Amino acid sequence: MTKIYNTSLNFMFVILLIVISLGLITADGIQLLLSRWMNDEAYNHGFILLLLIAYLLFQERADIRALKFSYSWIGFTGFTAMVVIMLVSYVTQIQTLQYQAFLGAMCLLALAVMGRASLKILLPISLLIFAIPLPFFTQVALTADLQLLSTNLATTVLRALEIPVYLEGNIIDLGGYKLQVVEACAGLNFMVPLLGFSHIFAYMFKTAMWKRVLLVVSSVPISIFLNSTRIAVTGVLMDWYDINSAEGFFHAFQGWLIFLISIVFLIVELILLNKVGSRRVDLQEMFNLGGRTSGDSSRVPVETRKLPKTLIPGLVVSLVAVSLTLYLESKPEIIPKRPQFTFFPEKINEWKGRQFPGSLEQMELLGADDHLFADYRYGENNQAIGLYIAYFDRQSDDKNPHSPKACLPGSGWDILSIEQVSKKIHSDLSIPVNKMIIQNGIQKQVLYYWFNLHGRKIADEYSMKSYMLRDRLLLNRSDGAIVRLTSGIYPGEDINMVEQRLDKFLSDLDPVLDEFIPNI
Repeated sequence: MTKIYNTSLNFMFVILLIVISLGLITADGIQLLLSRWMNDEAYNHGFILLLLIAYLLFQERADIRALKFSYSWIGFTGFTAMVVIMLVSYVTQIQTLQYQAFLGAMCLLALAVMGRASLKILLPISLLIFAIPLPFFTQVALTADLQLLSTNLATTVLRALEIPVYLEGNIIDLGGYKLQVVEACAGLNFMVPLLGFSHIFAYMFKTAMWKRVLLVVSSVPISIFLNSTRIAVTGVLMDWYDINSAEGFFHAFQGWLIFLISIVFLIVELILLNKVGSRRVDLQEMFNLGGRTSGDSSRVPVETRKLPKTLIPGLVVSLVAVSLTLYLESKPEIIPKRPQFTFFPEKINEWKGRQFPGSLEQMELLGADDHLFADYRYGENNQAIGLYIAYFDRQSDDKNPHSPKACLPGSGWDILSIEQVSKKIHSDLSIPVNKMIIQNGIQKQVLYYWFNLHGRKIADEYSMKSYMLRDRLLLNRSDGAIVRLTSGIYPGEDINMVEQRLDKFLSDLDPVLDEFIPNI
């Protein structure tokens, strides 16, 4: 006979203690997440998604009460590992990792105390993934690609309408006006929430799996298409009327309208898919707010749930983690002393240079604590080498080096090639750098860049992140810098000649860098 299970106050009290303990560890991360939900257009749907998940769980309430819990030591092991990750994220101040680990810990805690029965609540809760911001460097790279794709598609539409336009990177030149497709208009603002809503529809759409998968996958091209259409419409209005058509209330209203249209697209697609094949769903029942009931519960045996064997160990792990957090709180991160780049030498051996002061706006955009823009020339030669350095006292999610791979395409530069190479500084020292060949119109340049982290020269972004994590744990430091060298390919030169010039400057520059970028 089917039973109904009640959860005891002791059970709920222990769960509450665990949640509060882990919440204390990740308080900064959760606060950042809520701030992103309130202020970041790409994640404004977070609160709505929470309400929709609560609605889905409400629909399943009768089935959840009828579930028999069985503990899982595999879930407990995963929960413990996730708490360790939370501690690591606390030490390294990687706040995105904090709230990601918190969500993972909550899911694995459910598995630990409920066993296989947890799948009933984990499926809707897992939809929160689409309200969790992407890692910063991933979001920057993805945004840059979407910027260029949306700009190109919008330009194609405008040219099809016989509106003369000139495209340079993410800037559409309409002659009298220039329409810049900034990060906020790249399309990620539509794509992320639309993916979340498509998964909710797919979860509620109890039909053939291929239909549900198609519903989710189609949300990506729908968001790209409608965002490109939005940019094209803005271009048309600017061409017909004036620049006010792309700003202010109309611009914001246009964004909300396009998003609502994308939801309508999904609903229409769902209705059409429901008409295909013999397995059809009653759509009115699918959106039934009343949920399913268990009938007359007075005739059904009621039993109180016992405390799972994994619950108290989970509480112990959480309390130990909080204690460690309090201990680590007494050890603030070390920020080493160093000279500012304003004192960077304008003469390096035979190289003569001059600095270009960066604005406060550039500093805020880059997130750097100190940076250097300068040109250097060898002797009386006119072939210049551009030197750019961004230094960070401490790194976090929104304060870390920007890879040129993500930034250059949005500035109109095409990346023709990129490879990691080793450059010899002197007889017994070589450093790895990323070598890029870039082009903007008829201009072509060779670019080197690498990361300086506590005496290490690192080319790979992911290796730099792993070293930064290690040093934050062992040395209590996360300071570091990105160094970039560029030089144009002048008439009569080939790429090898430019590389020789860059290699010579790199060899002379390296010992100077050590004076301004702290080692271990």
